[in-house]
Amino acid sequence: MIIIIIIYKWMLEPELAWTSLPDLLDLAEDAVRHSVRAAQETCPDEMAFFAERNAELEGNDDEDGNGATSSRSSAVNLSEQLALLANPGRSFARISYTEAVDVLQRDSDTTIRWGDDLSSAHERHLTETHCGGEPVFVTNWPSSIKPFYMRTNENENENEGSDHETVACFDLLVPGVGELVGGGDSCLYNMFHGII
Repeated sequence: MIIIIIIYKWMLEPELAWTSLPDLLDLAEDAVRHSVRAAQETCPDEMAFFAERNAELEGNDDEDGNGATSSRSSAVNLSEQLALLANPGRSFARISYTEAVDVLQRDSDTTIRWGDDLSSAHERHLTETHCGGEPVFVTNWPSSIKPFYMRTNENENENEGSDHETVACFDLLVPGVGELVGGGDSCLYNMFHGII
Protein backbone atom coordinates (compact mmCIF):
# COMPACT_ATOMS: atom_id res chain seq x y z
CA MET A 1 0.00 0.00 0.00
CA ILE A 2 1.27 3.45 -0.88
CA ILE A 3 0.08 6.33 1.27
CA ILE A 4 0.46 9.89 0.09
CA ILE A 5 -0.63 12.58 2.51
CA ILE A 6 -0.47 16.19 1.42
CA ILE A 7 -1.14 18.88 3.99
CA TYR A 8 -2.18 22.25 2.61
CA LYS A 9 -2.47 25.35 4.77
CA TRP A 10 -5.97 24.39 5.86
CA MET A 11 -6.70 20.76 4.96
CA LEU A 12 -5.43 17.21 4.71
CA GLU A 13 -5.32 15.38 1.35
CA PRO A 14 -4.69 11.62 1.81
CA GLU A 15 -4.53 9.43 -1.27
CA LEU A 16 -3.91 5.69 -1.25
CA ALA A 17 -3.25 3.24 -4.05
CA TRP A 18 -4.22 -0.43 -3.86
CA THR A 19 -6.77 -0.04 -1.13
CA SER A 20 -10.51 0.47 -0.85
CA LEU A 21 -12.34 3.75 -0.46
CA PRO A 22 -13.88 2.66 2.88
CA ASP A 23 -10.37 2.01 4.21
CA LEU A 24 -9.32 5.49 3.10
CA LEU A 25 -12.34 7.03 4.81
CA ASP A 26 -11.45 5.17 8.01
CA LEU A 27 -7.87 6.49 7.77
CA ALA A 28 -9.03 10.08 7.25
CA GLU A 29 -11.52 9.85 10.12
CA ASP A 30 -8.86 8.40 12.44
CA ALA A 31 -6.37 11.11 11.39
CA VAL A 32 -8.87 13.89 12.15
CA ARG A 33 -9.82 12.36 15.51
CA HIS A 34 -6.17 11.86 16.47
CA SER A 35 -5.20 15.39 15.44
CA VAL A 36 -8.03 16.99 17.42
CA ARG A 37 -7.37 14.88 20.52
CA ALA A 38 -3.62 15.57 20.32
CA ALA A 39 -4.23 19.32 20.04
CA GLN A 40 -6.65 19.24 22.97
CA GLU A 41 -4.23 17.27 25.15
CA THR A 42 -0.97 19.03 24.29
CA CYS A 43 -2.20 22.60 23.72
CA PRO A 44 -5.10 23.22 26.14
CA ASP A 45 -4.28 26.92 26.59
CA GLU A 46 -4.20 27.53 22.84
CA MET A 47 -7.42 25.58 22.35
CA ALA A 48 -9.13 27.64 25.06
CA PHE A 49 -7.87 30.83 23.38
CA PHE A 50 -9.24 29.72 19.99
CA ALA A 51 -12.60 28.80 21.56
CA GLU A 52 -12.85 32.21 23.23
CA ARG A 53 -11.81 34.04 20.07
CA ASN A 54 -14.27 32.05 17.97
CA ALA A 55 -17.07 32.86 20.45
CA GLU A 56 -16.17 36.57 20.23
CA LEU A 57 -16.23 36.46 16.43
CA GLU A 58 -19.58 34.68 16.40
CA GLY A 59 -20.97 37.23 18.86
CA ASN A 60 -19.81 40.13 16.70
CA ASP A 61 -21.11 38.57 13.49
CA ASP A 62 -24.62 37.67 14.62
CA GLU A 63 -25.98 40.64 12.73
CA ASP A 64 -24.68 42.22 9.57
CA GLY A 65 -25.74 45.77 10.48
CA ASN A 66 -29.08 45.42 8.72
CA GLY A 67 -30.59 43.16 11.36
CA ALA A 68 -29.95 40.03 9.30
CA THR A 69 -28.18 37.07 10.83
CA SER A 70 -24.87 36.24 9.17
CA SER A 71 -23.97 32.76 7.95
CA ARG A 72 -21.22 32.52 10.56
CA SER A 73 -23.78 32.55 13.41
CA SER A 74 -25.09 29.20 12.19
CA ALA A 75 -21.67 27.67 12.73
CA VAL A 76 -21.37 25.17 15.53
CA ASN A 77 -19.62 26.32 18.74
CA LEU A 78 -15.90 25.53 18.38
CA SER A 79 -15.64 23.55 21.63
CA GLU A 80 -18.70 21.48 20.69
CA GLN A 81 -17.36 20.93 17.18
CA LEU A 82 -13.98 19.74 18.45
CA ALA A 83 -15.67 17.41 20.93
CA LEU A 84 -17.75 15.98 18.09
CA LEU A 85 -14.68 15.50 15.89
CA ALA A 86 -12.73 13.80 18.70
CA ASN A 87 -15.56 11.44 19.73
CA PRO A 88 -14.46 7.90 18.76
CA GLY A 89 -17.83 6.40 19.67
CA ARG A 90 -19.61 7.71 16.60
CA SER A 91 -18.57 7.37 12.95
CA PHE A 92 -18.89 10.28 10.57
CA ALA A 93 -21.87 10.03 8.19
CA ARG A 94 -21.17 8.77 4.67
CA ILE A 95 -23.19 9.58 1.57
CA SER A 96 -22.43 9.45 -2.12
CA TYR A 97 -22.22 12.54 -4.30
CA THR A 98 -25.38 11.36 -6.10
CA GLU A 99 -27.24 11.07 -2.78
CA ALA A 100 -25.97 14.53 -1.78
CA VAL A 101 -27.28 16.06 -5.02
CA ASP A 102 -30.64 14.32 -4.51
CA VAL A 103 -30.87 15.72 -0.96
CA LEU A 104 -29.95 19.22 -2.13
CA GLN A 105 -32.43 19.16 -5.01
CA ARG A 106 -35.18 17.96 -2.68
CA ASP A 107 -34.52 19.89 0.54
CA SER A 108 -32.54 23.09 -0.07
CA ASP A 109 -33.14 26.49 -1.61
CA THR A 110 -30.05 26.20 -3.79
CA THR A 111 -29.84 25.06 -7.39
CA ILE A 112 -27.60 22.14 -8.30
CA ARG A 113 -27.38 19.61 -11.13
CA TRP A 114 -25.53 16.31 -11.17
CA GLY A 115 -21.96 17.15 -12.18
CA ASP A 116 -21.82 20.54 -10.43
CA ASP A 117 -19.31 21.06 -7.64
CA LEU A 118 -20.75 21.70 -4.20
CA SER A 119 -20.79 25.31 -3.05
CA SER A 120 -20.30 26.40 0.55
CA ALA A 121 -24.10 26.77 0.83
CA HIS A 122 -24.50 23.15 -0.31
CA GLU A 123 -21.86 21.98 2.20
CA ARG A 124 -23.60 23.88 5.01
CA HIS A 125 -26.97 22.35 4.15
CA LEU A 126 -25.55 18.83 4.10
CA THR A 127 -23.68 19.16 7.40
CA GLU A 128 -25.90 21.46 9.42
CA THR A 129 -29.38 20.46 8.21
CA HIS A 130 -29.29 17.03 6.57
CA CYS A 131 -26.73 15.48 8.96
CA GLY A 132 -27.85 17.39 12.05
CA GLY A 133 -24.65 19.33 12.68
CA GLU A 134 -22.30 16.38 12.19
CA PRO A 135 -19.41 15.75 9.80
CA VAL A 136 -20.20 13.87 6.59
CA PHE A 137 -18.07 12.15 3.95
CA VAL A 138 -19.32 12.75 0.41
CA THR A 139 -17.96 9.95 -1.81
CA ASN A 140 -17.83 8.87 -5.45
CA TRP A 141 -17.67 12.25 -7.18
CA PRO A 142 -18.05 12.88 -10.94
CA SER A 143 -14.79 12.30 -12.74
CA SER A 144 -15.21 15.62 -14.56
CA ILE A 145 -14.62 17.67 -11.37
CA LYS A 146 -11.88 15.61 -9.72
CA PRO A 147 -8.18 15.07 -10.57
CA PHE A 148 -7.35 12.88 -13.57
CA TYR A 149 -5.40 10.37 -11.48
CA MET A 150 -8.35 9.25 -9.34
CA ARG A 151 -9.39 5.63 -9.83
CA THR A 152 -12.48 5.34 -12.00
CA ASN A 153 -15.35 3.44 -10.40
CA GLU A 154 -16.05 0.48 -12.63
CA ASN A 155 -18.93 -1.38 -11.06
CA GLU A 156 -22.59 -0.39 -10.99
CA ASN A 157 -22.73 -0.01 -7.18
CA GLU A 158 -19.93 2.56 -7.17
CA ASN A 159 -21.61 4.48 -10.00
CA GLU A 160 -24.97 4.00 -8.25
CA GLY A 161 -26.61 2.75 -11.40
CA SER A 162 -26.21 6.10 -13.12
CA ASP A 163 -24.88 6.64 -16.60
CA HIS A 164 -22.32 9.05 -15.19
CA GLU A 165 -18.70 8.16 -14.55
CA THR A 166 -17.56 8.62 -10.98
CA VAL A 167 -14.21 8.27 -9.26
CA ALA A 168 -13.23 6.73 -5.90
CA CYS A 169 -12.68 9.86 -3.86
CA PHE A 170 -14.21 11.86 -1.03
CA ASP A 171 -14.55 15.19 0.70
CA LEU A 172 -15.06 15.34 4.46
CA LEU A 173 -17.43 18.22 5.19
CA VAL A 174 -17.54 19.68 8.70
CA PRO A 175 -20.21 22.07 10.05
CA GLY A 176 -18.99 25.65 10.23
CA VAL A 177 -15.87 24.78 8.23
CA GLY A 178 -16.76 23.13 4.93
CA GLU A 179 -14.27 20.74 3.35
CA LEU A 180 -11.68 19.71 5.90
CA VAL A 181 -10.25 16.61 4.23
CA GLY A 182 -10.31 15.53 0.62
CA GLY A 183 -8.70 12.51 -0.97
CA GLY A 184 -9.14 9.45 -3.04
CA ASP A 185 -7.90 6.21 -4.41
CA SER A 186 -5.16 7.11 -6.87
CA CYS A 187 -4.67 4.96 -9.91
CA LEU A 188 -1.22 4.78 -11.48
CA TYR A 189 -2.76 3.83 -14.83
CA ASN A 190 -4.91 7.00 -14.79
CA MET A 191 -1.93 9.02 -13.64
CA PHE A 192 0.37 7.86 -16.45
CA HIS A 193 -2.44 7.89 -19.02
CA GLY A 194 -3.24 11.52 -18.07
CA ILE A 195 0.39 12.56 -18.48
CA ILE A 196 1.05 10.82 -21.80
